[in-house]
Amino acid sequence: MNEEKLKKIITSEYKSDYIKAREKIVEASIQNRLIIFTGAGISCLCGLPTWNDLANKIIDNYINNYKNEEQNYIFSKILKDQTDAKNKLSIIQQVNEKFFYEEMYNILNVDEEKIKLNEEYSKLSKSISYLTDFIVTTNADNIFDSVYSVSTENPRSFFSSIDNKQKIILHLHGRILNKESLVFTTIEYIKKYSEKEYRSFIKTLFSDNHYTILIAGYSLSELELLTLIYPEKIDNNNKTVEENHIFLLNNYFEYEKPIFKFQGEIYNQMGITMIPYIKDFYGFKSLTLILQDLSEHKENLISESKEKRIKEYAKAIKGN
Repeated sequence: MNEEKLKKIITSEYKSDYIKAREKIVEASIQNRLIIFTGAGISCLCGLPTWNDLANKIIDNYINNYKNEEQNYIFSKILKDQTDAKNKLSIIQQVNEKFFYEEMYNILNVDEEKIKLNEEYSKLSKSISYLTDFIVTTNADNIFDSVYSVSTENPRSFFSSIDNKQKIILHLHGRILNKESLVFTTIEYIKKYSEKEYRSFIKTLFSDNHYTILIAGYSLSELELLTLIYPEKIDNNNKTVEENHIFLLNNYFEYEKPIFKFQGEIYNQMGITMIPYIKDFYGFKSLTLILQDLSEHKENLISESKEKRIKEYAKAIKGN
């Protein structure tokens, strides 16, 4: 990414920290120690709906399929106005479970050939797969499954796949191709986050300093996840960018800058370095540009390293 574009995404007061974070992230990538943790923001960039839009789309499809005047009024006038997407999905699932999961499958089971035509998907898949062999995601869709040799909802497979040098994507909230694994509703969340193995995996994933974690397209707003990761770290003193091993890409509008300063301090107390970038110029596609910049920086470092080795080799040959 050229310098002018970077200036429109990373403001001057955050540029120094971004450069430091970029060095650490790319170093981990080169050493195959980078894990990218993705959320709905990544899938939305590829054309899939947000959680709220997903819930509203299923509500609309239900109204069109089932002509119950009283129930449809409740759905269209009351349920759609609710702000908690998880609660909306939970209610729809209770009303008609079969319809609910059929709709989920139809929306989230993406055609591999069609998704390849999506320009943003092409950019994201290229950057992400170049940066890491290891993805952990809360997304149930299959948009990146074809890029990685192992796609699973089983946490036990994750570190063993890393040890076996396999490219893996772990779906923390289940895969759309396995209905029994899905975590969409409030009850499903409670059940999943009470599983001992699941809780243990999340704690291990985020506490292991050997790996660098880059969080992209995920707001870290789920308290279920936060309480598992940081119960013992809340009282930690602030750390520098170099000391942290967890990085959160977080977008904001220019006018929100004063709030984001304090937001960054809160995350830092939890051992997370927030990388703020503005979306005034490129909208949510700014995330794609950041990931491209990280990918390009890795490519440049590798190229520079190769050139350096070639020059050293040529010098040695000449000396002999």
